[in-house]
Amino acid sequence: MGLVSTVKERIFPGDAYEKDSLVYWQVRILSTILFSGLVLGFFVIIAVIPMAIEKKLWWLLFCDGTFWIFGVILLLSAQISYKIRAIAASTMMYAVGLAVILSVGPLSGGPVWLFGFAIIAGTLLGSRAAVFAVMINVVTICVIGFLMVTDQWGNSFPFFNSPRLMVVAGVNFIFLNALAAISVSVLVKGLTRSHKKEKRLADSLKVEIRERRQTETALRESEEKYRNILENIDDGYYEVDIAGNFIFSNDSMCQILGYSREELMGLNNREYMDKENAGKIFKVFNQVYRTGVPTKALDWQLIRKDGSECFVQTIVSLIQDSQANKTGFRGIARDVSELKQLEKQLRQAHKMESIGRLAGGIAHDFNNILYIIIGNTELTITDMQESDPAYPNLENIKVASLRAADIVKQLLNFSRDSKQELKPIDVVTLIRKDLSFLRSMIPATVDIRQNLPDARISILADRTQMNQVLMNICTNASQAMEKTGGILRIDAETILLDGQSVTQYPGLAAGSYAKITISDTGPGIAPESLDKIFDPYFTTKEIGKGSGMGLAVVHGIVKNHNGAITVSSRVGKGASFSIILPAIDIFLEIEIPGEETIPRGAETILFVDDEAFIVEMTQKILEYLGYRVETSLDPVTALNMFGSKPHAFDLVITDMAMPGMTGVGLANRVFEIRSDIPVIICTGHSSLLDQEKAKQLGIAAYVMKPVSVAELARTIRKVLDQKTL
Repeated sequence: MGLVSTVKERIFPGDAYEKDSLVYWQVRILSTILFSGLVLGFFVIIAVIPMAIEKKLWWLLFCDGTFWIFGVILLLSAQISYKIRAIAASTMMYAVGLAVILSVGPLSGGPVWLFGFAIIAGTLLGSRAAVFAVMINVVTICVIGFLMVTDQWGNSFPFFNSPRLMVVAGVNFIFLNALAAISVSVLVKGLTRSHKKEKRLADSLKVEIRERRQTETALRESEEKYRNILENIDDGYYEVDIAGNFIFSNDSMCQILGYSREELMGLNNREYMDKENAGKIFKVFNQVYRTGVPTKALDWQLIRKDGSECFVQTIVSLIQDSQANKTGFRGIARDVSELKQLEKQLRQAHKMESIGRLAGGIAHDFNNILYIIIGNTELTITDMQESDPAYPNLENIKVASLRAADIVKQLLNFSRDSKQELKPIDVVTLIRKDLSFLRSMIPATVDIRQNLPDARISILADRTQMNQVLMNICTNASQAMEKTGGILRIDAETILLDGQSVTQYPGLAAGSYAKITISDTGPGIAPESLDKIFDPYFTTKEIGKGSGMGLAVVHGIVKNHNGAITVSSRVGKGASFSIILPAIDIFLEIEIPGEETIPRGAETILFVDDEAFIVEMTQKILEYLGYRVETSLDPVTALNMFGSKPHAFDLVITDMAMPGMTGVGLANRVFEIRSDIPVIICTGHSSLLDQEKAKQLGIAAYVMKPVSVAELARTIRKVLDQKTL
């Protein structure tokens, strides 16, 4: 089996020729002709041997044997080029035919071999070789015929009876030989051309297929590349059809809306935005559809799967197919919810800054007015018995004015984010005092009820801020029940928040807390407003009855005290606010104003202020306290008064903001005249000076209007007593 395979591989072309099928078949035809000729030739030689021996045709026998061996060599020599082997095979056929003619005569198999020589030449080598072979045959036949006719050769061989018959036979032979050889060669040439054309087409197809595969590979790589980009960018990418239904989205888009990719597929834009936003987006998509021009960045408000709102900034462009048909839209969406929140906080900061500027602008004049009210009230009270019917009214005016002053101070501190004055405060005492004051302010149709423990509940807080919290919430509650009346209830208790219960108050730690609950039976708060009531400038009150800042300030105060505030309400059932503040173990009573000894003196004071009412009132207060007083409405005049007799004065009290010269400027000029003179600056408000700066400038004391008689008396006495030390 191995020998047969080896011989077959040597005889017939293998895989090496499959790259060119034309060569493959040419080699296969040559091998087949040689193989068939050798097989048949072998039997011919066997048949010729007896005749050759009998007639002693050794030359013919030698030639047949030699040509057969030569054919075997050609058959087995596949490494020799095809053209050489084809020429050799054709030549060998011609030689065999010529040898037979020379040995036996023209009337033998020799002409047949010559005939086959032309056919094989045309088949293996083409039409030119066929024509050349026919010409050789013509020459050969003519030469042999001439030699035999002239009796120069072949007299002993059988031949035609007449020359004419020989010519006819020779012409027929040459014609048929030429016809057959040229026909075969033309057929082979046509097949060869057809094959070459098919080969060129096949090569072209191979190139096209290879290029297409390369294009497909590049396309897949490109798609994979951009898919990876889309899947890894933080921005959302989406594609929707003409109707606005999702047909593709990346993971970031799914995260923005809170849907899985499967849930998002086919989702229409109306399902993740309200009608108003859906209408806006329709206009944008319609414009892109009509013009084909992509939009710039647009802000859209969307609704996530969980119902929460988010804001995205997106760009929209048109999708078109290869025939320019409009098939949908694509775009990039960036979640800007945090940016919107920051913008909101920035606007809030600007509002707070505006509040600070507004408060600073009115604080000076407002505090001066309060100072006049408080001072004149206290002067009136000093000349009145407590049994006088007007006495409690004047006390209420005084307390209300002091509270108004505290509110102005707190508003300034809130806008400036100043430090708190934290002290131990008893919540129970604080509530009782505030309620007694609230009773005179709240309509009689509102019934105030309290449920307070006998034991004290201490917290570390700023008393003024806690007053503001209670007053604000209670005032809101009373205003809500102003028309219908109702019940205002205040409860206080100590609660213990463990690891589980504290989770309902974000930001708080487990421990002991004071809980103040303020509830009413008013109309309640609408559900859509509950999440907004602590926002600055949010209010449901009529114009002139609220600015929307009260609860925002309350919320800020409670948070700054490390506490929490919650609200619950049902429409028609009232509202309830719960304030949670850390409780402490220190028990100190809140300071309750009572009878106090007001220090007095007999020194001489120079008082300077540009407000005539303040000068007149303060002069009366200082004279009531026993002091000798000289006053001036103009700082320049006051400076001249002091310069004319500098040692006649023991103290200078001056306003800060005055025309022509500030209080600090007056103090500096006074110090130049007499360096040991103490100066007190008493101002309604100044953005240029505070207590710390005043101390650095050598000012003996810095007092903010409005100031009570007792506070003013203590400050003056303290400054004068320090001077004498």
